[in-house]
Order: sequence, then structure tokens, then C-alpha cells
Amino acid sequence: MREDEISVEAFGALPTRVLPLSKETIEQNTAVTAGGDSSLVPRYAATMGMAPILAAKKCLLLACFKEQTAPLTAIFARGGEPTPFLPASYLWRHHDYHLIYTTDKIAIESE
Repeated sequence: MREDEISVEAFGALPTRVLPLSKETIEQNTAVTAGGDSSLVPRYAATMGMAPILAAKKCLLLACFKEQTAPLTAIFARGGEPTPFLPASYLWRHHDYHLIYTTDKIAIESE
């Protein structure tokens, strides 16, 4: 999704929904998690919208893969401004969230 396809407010109000997976996601999941058998990869996924996530009393974001370093760094570089391009950036608006990055490169907690 391009950043300009949906407003910050509209993305933040999205409910939980079921969406079709993109061809690229299916191909990646086939290679990484299905041993090359695309018949084992679902074609749809349930995605929790930002509205129910932000309505939670507490939020915990666990990051444990090196591929998550760049998006998390981009979120911090934005100074807390949410963007649909980086959905986790909306957690900056949450009153009680914690981020744990297991490689000890990033460990931020809100108060």
C-alpha cells in the first residue's frame, strides 16, 4: 500500500477484516514456510484493524527478526507521527504500549 492511498485517520479507524493475500505474499510464504508447496499456503488472512488494537488497555509489540530493524528505525525517525505505511507507528498514540526487540538493538517502553 502506498502511503497516500489512505489517510492516517482512516487507517487508524479500520476494523478487523479478512483480506486476500497478494501473489507476492503467497510466493514468499510458499518458499519460507510451506517447503515450496503453494497448496499449503492460505489465500486469505484475518487482519486486526488499528481501531481494535488501539482500543486495547495495553499493547505489546514483540520484534525478533533482523528484517524488523529497518521498519522500527523508520518509525522512530518519524518522531511518533503515524503512517499507514508503517502500521506499528500507530502505537505511539497508545497510552500503554511496550516494544521489545530481542536483539537488544532497540528497547523502548512508553510510560
